[in-house]
Amino acid sequence: MKFRGRDRRDVKRKVLTYWASHSRSLGLSLQEFLANCRMGPNEQTIIFIQPQS
Repeated sequence: MKFRGRDRRDVKRKVLTYWASHSRSLGLSLQEFLANCRMGPNEQTIIFIQPQS
């Protein structure tokens, strides 16, 4: 899943908002969720890779 924002701060806000809304269905704590997120080189994109069960 890819999140895009205007800048580093905006994209981080979108990631946290997504996690807050979907934390139950994801089954991940915030720490686990963020451990599977990678910031893109332009700092306007964060990619979340769903962990394999």
